[in-house]
Amino acid sequence: MFRKVFGYTLVAFLAVYLLVSLYLLFVPRSVFVTRKITQYYNWFLLPGPYFRDDRIRVVPHLTIAYKTTGSNWSVSRNVEQENFFAYHQGTDYGSLKRSRYERYLAKSLNQAAKDLQSVQQKRSFKELHQYLKYYYLPGDVDSVRITYQLESFDDKVESMDTVFQLKYKFF
Repeated sequence: MFRKVFGYTLVAFLAVYLLVSLYLLFVPRSVFVTRKITQYYNWFLLPGPYFRDDRIRVVPHLTIAYKTTGSNWSVSRNVEQENFFAYHQGTDYGSLKRSRYERYLAKSLNQAAKDLQSVQQKRSFKELHQYLKYYYLPGDVDSVRITYQLESFDDKVESMDTVFQLKYKFF
């Protein structure tokens, strides 16, 4: 008897969950969505990630370029964009995690002091430096340039803001 009641309750709960999820996915601009309860539902219970162009307001860009000994600067690589495309081409979930980690390092580096010498002493700089060395940079690098930018979209107006740019001798 208990199993039957539990089974029916579970099926009813899942049906309500699916109906609410579908409603919130396909009707996101309704009055119902603006309430606090549905905001928490969207954050914690709604399956995803589902990206919609009309909801994207800020796009981060972490670009790196390097200079090898005796050569010019390389073409800048937008590692945020590379990870995004890697995820969508083969559903490589790890690339989204890498992107989130890189964004975290860039944000924590931005919160550090503004001059290069004090930035190089920060844990976030050392961590980002080792990370780039391991994942993105070849062995014979002389100098590195890291740029973190935020691209904003407001009512069809696009703007790009450079948060910081570091250029330093590789060690």
